[in-house]
Amino acid sequence: MTEPATHDPTPAAGSPTAVADPAGLVTGRRTTRLDVGVGVLVGLVVAAVVLVWRSPLVPTDPWHYVMATLDFPSDQWIALGLTRYGIMLATIPPALLWKNAEATYYVWPLLSCAVLAASVYLLGRRFWGVLAGLVAVVVLFANTVLFYNASRFYPDVMAMALVVLALLTAVLARDRGLRGRGAVLWVLATGFLLGWSFEVRETAFFSWPVVLAVLTRRGSALRTWALVALPVLAWAAVDVAISTLAYGTPLAKVQALLGMNPEGVGYPPPTSGGPPADLSERTRGYYLLAVPLRALETRPDGLWMVATGVLAILALVAGNRALRLMAFGFVSVYALNLLAGGVAVPTRPLGSIDNPRYWIQYFPPIALVVGGVTALLAARLARALPRGRRLLRAAAVGGVAVLVCAVPAHHAQRFMTTTSAFAPNGGDAMERLRSALEGRDFRVPAVWTDSRTMRVLPAYQRPVFNGPQVWSGPGERLRPDSQPRPGDAVLYYSAYDDGVCVHCYESIRPWMEAHPTPPASWELVYATPDRVVELYLVR
Repeated sequence: MTEPATHDPTPAAGSPTAVADPAGLVTGRRTTRLDVGVGVLVGLVVAAVVLVWRSPLVPTDPWHYVMATLDFPSDQWIALGLTRYGIMLATIPPALLWKNAEATYYVWPLLSCAVLAASVYLLGRRFWGVLAGLVAVVVLFANTVLFYNASRFYPDVMAMALVVLALLTAVLARDRGLRGRGAVLWVLATGFLLGWSFEVRETAFFSWPVVLAVLTRRGSALRTWALVALPVLAWAAVDVAISTLAYGTPLAKVQALLGMNPEGVGYPPPTSGGPPADLSERTRGYYLLAVPLRALETRPDGLWMVATGVLAILALVAGNRALRLMAFGFVSVYALNLLAGGVAVPTRPLGSIDNPRYWIQYFPPIALVVGGVTALLAARLARALPRGRRLLRAAAVGGVAVLVCAVPAHHAQRFMTTTSAFAPNGGDAMERLRSALEGRDFRVPAVWTDSRTMRVLPAYQRPVFNGPQVWSGPGERLRPDSQPRPGDAVLYYSAYDDGVCVHCYESIRPWMEAHPTPPASWELVYATPDRVVELYLVR
């Protein structure tokens, strides 16, 4: 009798679920319809958790993506952002349906999280069993960097969801021997997803090697790569066509990537305002250690991140082929980012590597390595126990999974319950303001607030899925010398603490420094208990 999947993640030879791969690169169990159903359920659960612990609308890049879609072609942002057509094309349907409403900002982050979770589960299930898939999802979404950005509509999570889904479709193509109509369709789908990921975030390209490795098979590599290239080139053609029609500059994205701001496409990237950083003293060693050192210094789960990263590197010499494949996925994307970020030319880095949000590329392959190692250790432990003690063996397997998940789950629980940007902790303050004003016919000639809050104000004045404004008043920028008129409203948002909206906090600082207390003629209309939102009416 064969062992249950949770006990032995490697199917017996000749098993109807085993994969026949002469090269031995992608062994494991074929993905069944039941697996897909469970994967969809896992994705929906993760999306629901992200929705409950959502962050507020971000008045920087995410706001620009929606505005650039609603007012296309736009020149009111940096060229690189305006040429990320993969986000804008995806945003067209929700933007047409809901306009500038909250739902437009959240739909793709939630879909991306669901796709990423389902794909990671299915890959873990495919290579090592259900236990590996579930552990990998927990490890991935318990990561504080990923979870913090999960609902914020930056391109990083969406790009990685597309790449990991492309890895899954590549495995499905490999299961079919990379030949035949079914395999060709999966290969084309892989290329489509890879091209889309590049149009969402250009550095997604650094995550492609593991996908191409799966599609590389002796005797058919060139043909397969050519098939993958077809939809990628189609995306490139779409990029060139849109850039030409909208801005008259076919290679707008290429110019933006090279730091040459294309004429007529947005404006140059803003500078810090201070003197340029002196890079002459930075060595390759500085860049090699930048990510782990910053993780240890700034992240609550930094030690766990570094430890699992080291584990992923060590997995390169593991005996399990699928572990080596996922380890290659991590090492390749990490190495390419380091090379571009300063290791190749220390005095002229092509990007930043110490922004935690940019590390999201590293986490899916690391999570899969952790899931795979957990499943293999659990299987070995189960085999060491007496065959007749099924409850004992099941308890042992579950115990291994709990021990592995305990550390990231502990950090995630503390992070989720103490981070004020999440909705249950006060991050939904603007939504609560809308609910408080509903039915009060609150209409004013102007709402004075900081420049960043002005951006997201219209979305919070109407219902989640659009509709008539619950309360109204056009935004006016609150400067130190501003003089709100009687009848106007003044809105403080994240004015006393930067935990909910750091950009709003920084934007309103000049006014707060000039006016530490509200004028006596202002009447407080509404305030959240934590003072994240305060709405005043000028008398």
